[in-house]
Amino acid sequence: MSRARHLRTGAIGALALLLVAGTAQGASAMPGVRAEATDGCEPTALEQFFGIDGCDDPATPEPTGEPTASPDPEATPTPAPTDAPATPDSGEPDAEPEASPAPKPAAPKTPVLAPLDEGAPVFTGDPATLSGDTLAIEGLSGLAIVSVRLADGSTERAIRLKADRIVIDGFRLDVPAGDGGLRNTATTLTVDGNVVVYTPSITGILEDGTKRLIDTLTTPTADELAGLTRLTLPLRGMVADSIVYDDSHQATF
Repeated sequence: MSRARHLRTGAIGALALLLVAGTAQGASAMPGVRAEATDGCEPTALEQFFGIDGCDDPATPEPTGEPTASPDPEATPTPAPTDAPATPDSGEPDAEPEASPAPKPAAPKTPVLAPLDEGAPVFTGDPATLSGDTLAIEGLSGLAIVSVRLADGSTERAIRLKADRIVIDGFRLDVPAGDGGLRNTATTLTVDGNVVVYTPSITGILEDGTKRLIDTLTTPTADELAGLTRLTLPLRGMVADSIVYDDSHQATF
């Protein structure tokens, strides 16, 4: 009985030693077999003895290297706008812009022809100055630019006005003589029948207050004369069938 207990105890000790030695020897001497069995999910005898399942899921391998970060759509750089290509520098200075041409001056008026009036009298001395507040012309029959003779043998351009009747209110006539002259005034001057007036120019004021000059460069019109007030003209001469002064006065100056 005692011998059998010793044999059993020795067998158990031998088995434990065998398991320990076998485990150590298998781990050191047969690594390839253990790896093949593990890779094929076949448990070893030792794993079967201890009830170890050799086909457990293998551990998830750790990732190698640095993890790759997912691209951030917001971090994607926006390409900078492409600048317009620069104009190549030719090395020459920029040309200055052409200056606008200066406006051409208005062409001078060409005076109308002034034929000699053979029927006009020869005028002497400086012309008298006629002025008035209003001018009324009735039966206007002609306006023309003519030449008249002067006492010194020269000629002068003049406006020749022909009408049936001329009425001037606020009439005044200054006739120069030496250092002074003779001034004739009247409330109204009325000239009737075959009236002809010769003057180098007529100056007047229009209804809007604008000053207007009618000269001998161009032939005046009836409308131009009718719109004048407070007229003044150098009078070379005036002929008519009758000349009447209302409330006339004469004085020297």
